[in-house]
Amino acid sequence: MKNILKIMLMMIAIFTIAGSAVYAAEIPVSDQDQLITSSDWTEISNLQDEMKKEEPDATIDYDKALKVYVDCNLIKLQTADTKKLTSALESANYVWVIPFKMEKTYGMFTVAKGLPLREEAKSVLTKAEQEEVKNHAGKWMITETAEHTVEPYYDILLEKREALSDCTRVV
Repeated sequence: MKNILKIMLMMIAIFTIAGSAVYAAEIPVSDQDQLITSSDWTEISNLQDEMKKEEPDATIDYDKALKVYVDCNLIKLQTADTKKLTSALESANYVWVIPFKMEKTYGMFTVAKGLPLREEAKSVLTKAEQEEVKNHAGKWMITETAEHTVEPYYDILLEKREALSDCTRVV
């Protein structure tokens, strides 16, 4: 009976350790920071044919897409208050950087939502360019495709996961 109890306790310990190791392998993010669970997913996933035209041999990894905030100067806020930082991010513009892998290289698609035509831009754009900007306003589009030999940023974060283990959200 004592041997059975010891075996059961050892099994519980093994499953507990294995479970915590699996948890440590994840980067803590919220649903709105993951492309496939975000409200942007449906429209962005419709761009897959266009991505495949640009990089036919690419294996696209939507699970590792990163939401990159732009036009949001968090340092200017001079605060570490989570609510204030989150509020600033919620009103900021962002792009999605979607990694892909090919045989010997890595790459990424940057997907952005078209912004409305600004008044100051009208003086430097032709009528045709102005119409193009207006037609893209509010729509997701591929704005950049890049190939490189460096690992995707998401994988670099995975390597640093122990430093992030106390975080409730990584942005």
